[in-house]
Amino acid sequence: MIVTGSRISEPSRAASSGLQAKTAERAAAIDPAYVSFLSRLQTAVRANDHRAVIEMIAFPLRVTSGGTTRLYPDAQSVERDFDRIFTPRLKRSILNQRADRLAIRGGAVMVGNGELQLSATPGSVRIEAVRP
Repeated sequence: MIVTGSRISEPSRAASSGLQAKTAERAAAIDPAYVSFLSRLQTAVRANDHRAVIEMIAFPLRVTSGGTTRLYPDAQSVERDFDRIFTPRLKRSILNQRADRLAIRGGAVMVGNGELQLSATPGSVRIEAVRP
């Protein structure tokens, strides 16, 4: 046996530090406005405050479900279908979302596995699309 002095790193440490770096990078890339928006959205969803959630939507709202897309032009139309749009599964996804785990895809910020798409408008963040 020949010993060369090479050192083999422990995979668990290397993987862990890489994951920590990615998480820190993702958190740094998220605009603080999205973090604040997510907190307000979670508060509204937890309280089942339909009006507060609807005020966070950019109209028209695009909702894709079962292979079809529907546009909701205004707050009244969303209120009418609120429980069909904001399903228990979607609400759980919103409530379980951590700000440091928000995903950025194509310039949009996604909640969960893409169930909710957020976008920044001048001066605010809004819900742009939903996939319940």
